Amino acid sequence: MFNLANIDSEEDLKELFIEDWNWENPRNPLLPIDFPEDLKSKIGDCRILAEKLAYKIYLFTLKGLDLSEREMKSLQRKILAISETKRLIDNGIFIFSYDSFKYIDFVQAEKVGQKIKIKRFAITPDNRNKLRTPQEQLQNLNLTGIQIEPALIRERIEEAFKVEVITEKFYDGYIAVFEDIKKSLQKERAKEVEDKEKKLKDFIHQVLNRMMFIYFVQKRGCFANDKNFLANFWDVYKNKFKGDDKFHKEWLNVLFFEALCKQYRNRDYLGNLNEVLKDAPYLNGGLFEENELDRIGWEIPDELFDEVFEFFEGYNFTVEESTPLEIDIEINPEMLGNIYELLVNVEEKEEQAKAGIFYTPKTEIELMFRRSLVEFLFNKTGISKEKIYRFVFIDEETKPEGIFPKNEAAAILKELDEILVLDPACGSGHYLVVMSQILYQLKEILWKITGEKHLDKYDEKKKIIEHNIYGNDIKKWAVQVAKLRLWLDLFVDADLKQLRSQREPILPNLNFKIRYGDSLLQRIGNEIVNIRRTKNLFHSSGKTEQLKNLISKKQYVYESGSVKDFELTLKSEKDLLINTISNEVIKLQKEIQRVNTELARGTGFQDDLYIKKAEQKLLFEEELKKEKASLEKELEQIKKYREELAKLKEPPMIWDLAFAEVFMMKNGFDIIIANPPYVRQEEISDLDGFYSKSEYKEKLIEQIISDWQYGYSGEKLLSSPINIDRKSDLYVYFYLKGLKLLNENGVLCYISSNSWLDVGYGKDLQEILLKRVPVIAIYDNQAKRSFAHADVNTIIALVCAPKFKEDDEEIKKNNVRFIMFKKPFEEIVSAQNFIELEKDKGLKEFPEGKRMETEDLRLHTVNENALFEWGKNKETNKYEGNKWGGKYMRAPEIYWKILEKGKGKLVRLGDIAEVRRGFTTGANEFFYLEDITENCSGAIHHTSKSVPNLRYCRNGAGWEGWIEEEFLKPVIKSPRECKSIIINPKDLKYKILMCQKEKKELKGTHILKYIEWGEKQEYHKNLTCNVRNKWYELNIREKSAVFLVPIINENMRAVVNGKNKENLVYNSDVVLDILFKDNKLLLCFILNSTLTHFFAELEGRTALGEGALKLQIYEASRLYLINPMLLANHLLLEKLEKIFNIIASREIKSIFEELGIDENKPIRKQQPNPLPDRKQLDDIVFDILGLTEEERREVYWSVCELVQNRLAKARSVCKKKQ
Repeated sequence: MFNLANIDSEEDLKELFIEDWNWENPRNPLLPIDFPEDLKSKIGDCRILAEKLAYKIYLFTLKGLDLSEREMKSLQRKILAISETKRLIDNGIFIFSYDSFKYIDFVQAEKVGQKIKIKRFAITPDNRNKLRTPQEQLQNLNLTGIQIEPALIRERIEEAFKVEVITEKFYDGYIAVFEDIKKSLQKERAKEVEDKEKKLKDFIHQVLNRMMFIYFVQKRGCFANDKNFLANFWDVYKNKFKGDDKFHKEWLNVLFFEALCKQYRNRDYLGNLNEVLKDAPYLNGGLFEENELDRIGWEIPDELFDEVFEFFEGYNFTVEESTPLEIDIEINPEMLGNIYELLVNVEEKEEQAKAGIFYTPKTEIELMFRRSLVEFLFNKTGISKEKIYRFVFIDEETKPEGIFPKNEAAAILKELDEILVLDPACGSGHYLVVMSQILYQLKEILWKITGEKHLDKYDEKKKIIEHNIYGNDIKKWAVQVAKLRLWLDLFVDADLKQLRSQREPILPNLNFKIRYGDSLLQRIGNEIVNIRRTKNLFHSSGKTEQLKNLISKKQYVYESGSVKDFELTLKSEKDLLINTISNEVIKLQKEIQRVNTELARGTGFQDDLYIKKAEQKLLFEEELKKEKASLEKELEQIKKYREELAKLKEPPMIWDLAFAEVFMMKNGFDIIIANPPYVRQEEISDLDGFYSKSEYKEKLIEQIISDWQYGYSGEKLLSSPINIDRKSDLYVYFYLKGLKLLNENGVLCYISSNSWLDVGYGKDLQEILLKRVPVIAIYDNQAKRSFAHADVNTIIALVCAPKFKEDDEEIKKNNVRFIMFKKPFEEIVSAQNFIELEKDKGLKEFPEGKRMETEDLRLHTVNENALFEWGKNKETNKYEGNKWGGKYMRAPEIYWKILEKGKGKLVRLGDIAEVRRGFTTGANEFFYLEDITENCSGAIHHTSKSVPNLRYCRNGAGWEGWIEEEFLKPVIKSPRECKSIIINPKDLKYKILMCQKEKKELKGTHILKYIEWGEKQEYHKNLTCNVRNKWYELNIREKSAVFLVPIINENMRAVVNGKNKENLVYNSDVVLDILFKDNKLLLCFILNSTLTHFFAELEGRTALGEGALKLQIYEASRLYLINPMLLANHLLLEKLEKIFNIIASREIKSIFEELGIDENKPIRKQQPNPLPDRKQLDDIVFDILGLTEEERREVYWSVCELVQNRLAKARSVCKKKQ
């Protein structure tokens, strides 16, 4: 196999590509490019090195560089941005060499709109012995022994530069090392501690995290300029002491707890390393101080360190993070976030789903934060929004000094200096890092405009983290990774003087900046604490000065505090809360005593001067009694707080205590930005383990309702309490909590599942937003899904802080923007595009709002007050929800035209029929049986002939036996069994067990034996079975006329339940049944029309992510369809029956095949050519609506685009997974 480490000339590269990898010599190697003068001096030569078909390998030899990685990257980007070079990108790989091939970069470039995205493998003198990843991945460029065709070459190039490969390989290696260490340490006799298994896992992560951190930072040469220090450190030990099992305790711990914490003392056995360790950087930050986990006594044996170093040494580590357009394929800090996504729990992958944690791409984070900044800065300064857009979304062509005059730049800078930003579900810290980077970049621009003096980059970024950035997460290990990410991002900008300083720690202590705890539930013991309650207690108890003192202590911990300082300050935090609560107890007791005194005197007055009538006196006493009851209730709760606090080692996670400085300075955060966890309602649980599942959900609801009953100053609001659907996914609670953590001028931006736009439980969130929150915009992307490892489609929601005044004018006047981007975010996001969206130019009026559409995006604007009215039930006058995603984001223009032409002709399915779920058995393995009688031989076959009413069956749990035929009914168990649009019971594989008899009536039967077998398996204890009178009894129900398959991939199917009553069957809960009293063939005909499929695409939920669309019962009930009564004349019915019989004789194909559209070609460049029977069916429907030929084509194109877009969006990440 070739060895990249040995390449040191153009001839070596030619030999590699042409002789080893089956590329060819170029027919003409010359590359005549007229470079600008500033580049000519940097390019020694450029030529075509090799080629294959239309693909070429380009070699650029550079000169006159200072050897910095940043200069190399900058020069490469400039070269590729020239128009003559840019046209080579699609079919080329670029190799850049410098300093006699000591430095070689393999580059794949990609056009992203007008921008260029670069992926790079870098070979340097420092990493030549760590080229395992490029060595393996670039092997994809080997074309030997494969069938050469352009598509395959393109595929192999993409595979060679696929970033996900290194992430997954590193993860797999990490897991293997982790598991081996765990197995070894489980055998050690360590100190007995509570929750030992979890602490062991945390300990191993901690050791490996510390080692990884050193692998990153040693690249700065801060260990006597040894950029491979840690491996050399191990080598010195191995040569002298390997096998003594002292490396962990006497070498690694000395490095961690002494050398990196400015507490080093010489060790004779370390020899020359003493000088290196004595001058090691003073890191601090808490990462390298001994803690509880270290003191348990686990020590990793030497033989396992061999494995650890072999793993780490196979990768090249770099301190600099990639950007969306500049990706180095090596281990960088950003990749820790990707790995964290996979490492949520190394033993149970379900834990990731349980925690709902998925890693947000950097492009989305930048969009979210920059867009939030625009809104925040506009609200605070009133400066032109267009100017702010050009500043916040600045591109390479924009000159900073041309954006603002000096006074406006100073106003913006003041706001950025004081901004308070939170990620309440910070995970691995990706948002925190990106936000700190953006804030520095923007402030750097403003310093140039204002001429204001500032510190160096390291100190300014340290200030940003100290003053502007906050995070919290329920996963302790995630918090540690988040800190590590921020430290590394800071470390990269420390200069050599700072690295070698022994006076001040390089890294700040982030323990009070990134907290660990439940972001949703604030509790002291079992008692809920609403937001701002603690802040108000500090104020009312006169503890403001003590609170300021606590904030000063936290600041000291950040700048230079040790772990001990942190622990003492944490105790001060708890003590302050206890003292405050104790003062409040005394205060309340005095208030109660006052009320008692007044009651004892009979009135609150000395005489009857002010109370002339007995009735008034009684009223006054009643008021006193109410006041007393309220005070006693509050006192009881405050005492419980005190009791529970006394039991805790650390203060609880209470927002206005944990981030007291935020609520003291601004009464909340300016911007809250997050990717809240994706956890379905049935999976919501307390990750702290304090509550059961059901208790936790009830407490969540209690907490959020309580939070929303108080305003920004802690005052009780008069508005009615909010409603929360118990079927809400976890992210809904994060929306409602996040909004309450904002200050009055704040902005919230979340990327979340899009399901709340359309599903039932989204109704409550929609109503709360429409009544109380100015909704700025909802962004979606039909071209690309954001998360590779989550089967979920997402939107980005941008909203302002809540308004608590009823009928707020700002909300009434606000226009909500629904924006569907048709290209990936990285191609479409720019200042100009956002500026154009604000102008509302070219909008057409529609029944619900205004809209415009271009090749790049679709914009639909709706007045917020009108949006509320359109979601109300006209009879009850209550808000019942609206299809925001279907109607305002996905719906094409033809949708609104059809609604207009369909007035009086379209009905909702639920208005003419009852839509029901099929059987939910609670024990499918028991109730669904396969009749295998006819496949049996011997005794079984003989019995079936002699006793015809018995059937030999098999269930999903492996049971086989006889059951009486009277208890077995044909059933559709899977949509795949609906092959034709008329169900034939003979085509069905399964029977469903239907028994209404008591056990005593079944004496001596085979079914009784089967029921008893089921009870041994404890099926009767299952939740659904347990609530029935007879656990094995499924209620007999009227059989439906039509079934609707609710999962839609490439086609929608409705099927008739048998031709006659004798052929009717039941259905499982994976198929919806429709009770319809009239002509079932007519209803099935309409449901199978292309128009109904079109409406289903807009009515159903696309949040499944894998590309499928699903209709729940209420969504199917809302489907628009032609009123069957309009088809009920004799001649039309005869025609319909003929068409129906033709369609029934064949299988329903994909929508593309049905309509004669090639899904692999641009939809609108094709003329639809529907199958003859399909066209006849659709024409009847279209004729009733009076659609023109152009409008009929539009329906066909639109339904194909809707299907194509959701499938393509799912595939956009499936490619990454492969």
